[in-house]
Amino acid sequence: MNMFGKKFLVCVLILLTAIAPYFLRRTNAQDQEMVFVMAYPSDIGEMNPLFPRSERTNWFLIQIYDELIAYDEQLKPIPWLAESWEVDPNGKWVVFHIRKNAKWHDGQPLTSEDVKFTFEYWKNAPEDASGWTILQNIESVELVDDYTVRINLKEPDGFALEHYGGYYILPKHIWEGYAADDARWDDPNDKQAHIGSGPFYYVERVPDEYIVMKKFEDWWGKDVYQLPNVDVLRIEVIRGQAARILAMREGKAATERYELWGTDVNTVIEAPETDVITGVASQWDYVLGFNLTIPGLDDVRVRRAIAYAIDRDEIIKIARLGWGTPTWSVIPEAFYPLYYSEKGRFPEHDVDKANQILDEAGYLDVDGDGIREFPGDPNKELKFDMMVLSWDDISVDAGAAIAQELKKIGIEIEVAITDDAVMYPALYALPRNYRMYEMSHGFGPVPDHVWYRMHSANDIDWGDNCYGLHSEEMDRALDEFMRATSLEDRKRAAEKVQILATELIPYIPLFLSDDTHAIRKEWVNYTMLPGGPFTSYNRLTMLYIYNAEMMPAVTETPSPTPAATPAPAPGVNWTLVGGLAVVALIVGIGIGFVLTKKR
Repeated sequence: MNMFGKKFLVCVLILLTAIAPYFLRRTNAQDQEMVFVMAYPSDIGEMNPLFPRSERTNWFLIQIYDELIAYDEQLKPIPWLAESWEVDPNGKWVVFHIRKNAKWHDGQPLTSEDVKFTFEYWKNAPEDASGWTILQNIESVELVDDYTVRINLKEPDGFALEHYGGYYILPKHIWEGYAADDARWDDPNDKQAHIGSGPFYYVERVPDEYIVMKKFEDWWGKDVYQLPNVDVLRIEVIRGQAARILAMREGKAATERYELWGTDVNTVIEAPETDVITGVASQWDYVLGFNLTIPGLDDVRVRRAIAYAIDRDEIIKIARLGWGTPTWSVIPEAFYPLYYSEKGRFPEHDVDKANQILDEAGYLDVDGDGIREFPGDPNKELKFDMMVLSWDDISVDAGAAIAQELKKIGIEIEVAITDDAVMYPALYALPRNYRMYEMSHGFGPVPDHVWYRMHSANDIDWGDNCYGLHSEEMDRALDEFMRATSLEDRKRAAEKVQILATELIPYIPLFLSDDTHAIRKEWVNYTMLPGGPFTSYNRLTMLYIYNAEMMPAVTETPSPTPAATPAPAPGVNWTLVGGLAVVALIVGIGIGFVLTKKR
């Protein structure tokens, strides 16, 4: 070989050495499992789908279990496990047609028997089961055929589709004969106890550390929507927002369960590895709640004075650095514009009015120490503790702001920072062991939260928490709202509920926390529903989201309909093929040139 040929071969080897790592990286990325890590601030606490105590649990459950319906970007119901349905115009029944190719994670077929079993099993569960009071309206569940179920109701339900379409469907062949609160449900080592029909199946959980799920390759949705792009879904418990941000920046987590708070919003925006998802109000409805059986708080005049003392803009400034939307009604305009009424608006900030109300009610500061005393009892002061949630800095900071505002009207508040393991039982379990609290509740696709929070039917163990509110007028208004089958009737009833809430003041709406989700930049194609991309009613994000570094040539977010175009999964490794072709071409040209020179 002449000197030119030798030099050429040396150049080719140098070129191969330089570009090989690039092609190997791309090849390895495409051959790896796509792992999505969701960082949680604390563990889920329970695995039983009948008794979820937090939205952290529900987000885990929607990956494992299917519901009969899901929701699109406008929060309109779309087919899920039920491929179609019929609803009685008078609200007395709903029929669901179940998909014929659905299977449980153990390969057993899913039929209408499982759906019937689910509703009857759940209805007969203890009263603290999620959605238990709604299920008591069921008259009967009929099996029309192997894939059709009819639910007959005692009283009309204007939200029948949304209500009965929103329960996790359970496998009869596993749970028949077991109690709804059997310890098996929460055993992380009993994999059979966590068999569902959803897009991911359960693999492992180490309490207070992590949960692992994997893509269910035989999920019915592959022929209707698509299989998830993600192969492995991992929930990692990472305590402290700074630690979760660091995990995202280091590539150990993709996103976190809740929105960012404080100055960390700007920190994440400025970081080269991360983005912040914004543009919608989150589902998190921050409120000031009362135990209406506590002396002082059982007086609506005290609660009304507190309502006047609240400065929402100041609370949002302190707790969210402006990333919040004030809520003036129990059905806020920002989330439910269709049902919001100006007539049901809570009062504007007015400290003078608040002090006037308390003065006229006889709550006076007799000893001049800045704290008012009860009428006729100078030894009893208007002092209350207020629980806030320890891992939610928004709750903690909002609580501190409220305490300062109530001090201006002679009410002393002790802010009690508590973990959810203490706070949730105190608020929900009987006997209710709290005075006041400040934290968020999660909104859903329809505004039935007002019924759960304020109807006396829910004043039960682990019911909602306007504890001590027993208003026949409110109950009637809420029943009208829930039973209305026409939009106009429902809007009129919603207005009445909102007006009554301003008169009774069982709790005070404060603000919606604007969605500010941190996410690594390579994770794209999430679906934005009202409330954000990772709510427990957003089933679409975890189908369509993908890591762009592992799937570089993916189409835009498909429409969430059965005709959706799936994002293409990696098949032939065209990166490697292309790279080898380029190298072969260079070598071929060089060899040809060398041979030509020899001739």
